[in-house]
Amino acid sequence: MRSIDGGMQLHALGGFTAEYEVAVPIEGKYTLTARVATVQTGQKIVVSANGSDQPNPIDVPYTLGMWEPTEAVEIDLVQGKNTVRFELVVGSRSVMVKDITLKAVN
Repeated sequence: MRSIDGGMQLHALGGFTAEYEVAVPIEGKYTLTARVATVQTGQKIVVSANGSDQPNPIDVPYTLGMWEPTEAVEIDLVQGKNTVRFELVVGSRSVMVKDITLKAVN
């Protein structure tokens, strides 16, 4: 959906799942953060890459409706194309996601 401050944003409810294809130049560990907004406490996102059976949970910060980054989680990516899966855990309520950032771990 359109964001009031420009660009687009994602509005997710508990049970929402999305997969994104990302390409990275070097295989290795990457940190992932998302800029989120919510007016609820206790929300949780689970992130995994390339079908990994070890998903990484992210506690969504209670942001009072303002944009804030999540804590970083590490994921393993291969050189080239990767599929990153996001799931807002069932029982979670509304979470807005503005952007997602990947950074190589040095």
